Amino acid sequence: LGIEPHHRVLELCAAPGSKTMQILDALHQGVSDSVAAEATSSGLLVANDYKEVRLNMVIERSRRAPAAPLLVTCADGRTFPSLNSGLLDETHGVGSGSLGFDRVLCDVPCSGDG
Repeated sequence: LGIEPHHRVLELCAAPGSKTMQILDALHQGVSDSVAAEATSSGLLVANDYKEVRLNMVIERSRRAPAAPLLVTCADGRTFPSLNSGLLDETHGVGSGSLGFDRVLCDVPCSGDG
């Protein structure tokens, strides 16, 4: 996907979380410690799954990630709701409207489930 630390990524069908962890690693690429990672990563990962029970796996795995820029959501990926951004930054512009994404990953059916 060519994910860079400033990217905003939407991952649909995120559970069980293997790809979520890989994306979080990519958002922290080149950063060695968690304090520096928190300061330099301006990106965001929105990890979504349709089933709330499956999201528990994603949440537990993400607790091991350093300074994770992560938002976990539970919605039907076919009709994923728009997210409003209150952020202002040079890369993505004024955050008065819907949050846009630089990359979208949808692994259906999840290849990690066997």
